[in-house]
Amino acid sequence: MAKRLITIISAALLALTILVGCSCNSSKSIVNTPSETDANEPTKALANIYNNSMIDGVYKNENYGYQLTIPAEIEDSIEIRGNDSIVYIYDKYIYEKYGDQQGLLANIFIDNAQQEIPYKRYKLLGTDGIANYILKFTEDPQYPEDDEKAKESYDNCMSYIDKIADSFKLP
Repeated sequence: MAKRLITIISAALLALTILVGCSCNSSKSIVNTPSETDANEPTKALANIYNNSMIDGVYKNENYGYQLTIPAEIEDSIEIRGNDSIVYIYDKYIYEKYGDQQGLLANIFIDNAQQEIPYKRYKLLGTDGIANYILKFTEDPQYPEDDEKAKESYDNCMSYIDKIADSFKLP
């Protein structure tokens, strides 16, 4: 009877150790960004507890360790906003003139690498086996139709998005 009790307690402690170990070793959270067509899709974003930076045209995400290089020709035309998990790339002219509801070119977020990517307009930037790093393009232009300067600026910035995406580097 005592042997059986010791076996049960040992098995329970082993299971508890495994569970605690798995939760402690999970250093990256997987984030889903809502699609523009399904507002009910779950979103999990971390608070901005890290200092992300853009110095000399290089954006560094300190939480996930990736970096992007913004071409010198448009460095002053791009605004990067967001938190550590979801990064928004804006046309700076439109963002400053109309606010964050306008000027969005694309966003970068992390999604589970084990699942199929369900988005329509995206580019897979990279993967580390746990997470996919995804750049999702906007579905529609994000500027007032009657603002010709905004259209010109937006189209110019959008023409560099693939180049920015191609500069993506994981540590």
